[in-house]
Amino acid sequence: MEEIQNHPYSPFIPESTKALILGSAPPSRFCSRLKTELKDKDIDYYYGSYSQGYNLLWDLLFHIFEPESLTDLKRIRNLQNPREERTPIQQKFFQNFLLQHQLGIADILYQFIRRDQSSADNKLHPIKFLDLTDFFDSAPELQTIFCTGHYKVFIWLKQYLNTQDIYLKKEAEDFSFLLPNRDNQSSPLRKIFVKILPSPSPIGRLHYPDHKSFFENLLKLYAELFKDIILTE
Repeated sequence: MEEIQNHPYSPFIPESTKALILGSAPPSRFCSRLKTELKDKDIDYYYGSYSQGYNLLWDLLFHIFEPESLTDLKRIRNLQNPREERTPIQQKFFQNFLLQHQLGIADILYQFIRRDQSSADNKLHPIKFLDLTDFFDSAPELQTIFCTGHYKVFIWLKQYLNTQDIYLKKEAEDFSFLLPNRDNQSSPLRKIFVKILPSPSPIGRLHYPDHKSFFENLLKLYAELFKDIILTE
């Protein structure tokens, strides 16, 4: 079974963004126009899935940037208001967190075909990519894109950039690309680094003996990757 879906959320890339967290697309139930299938404790926003284990991105980011706010994170996740009331509260909470730490969030897929209602990236076929270049000029401090997965997100980002005549270059363990000058041809080309975040989705848990070891390993890796962002806050 195949279904054409559109991404349900607008990118959040404020002018002050220094690092952009880039994923693929939310699970199928988040992309339903009515969103009637969202489950208990799902958050109607990026990385909001809670069922069958849950996506750990927000837990990891709060442990790294705002450990003192972990209680607030739990409270926001457990809101019992009607969905139409809690969705704007939850979205505003995460947007304030991102803004405070000069982070942005988006997914590379704007429109896509999904097979079998699966949340796996290999069941998604791009129709249209998010036009990221629209945001590069409006976020002049953006210097790093973190892809939440190498297998698809990074590949799709590379494909999108190629359509814009922008090409990734291997640089040590990371990649980078140069943005072409649009106005001032004499100004230095702007470099943006691309780094890979280990996937925070529950599927990664299969490689670890328990949830605790999975989370602790991810936290160590994420803290190392985000250390430069923290130091420049």
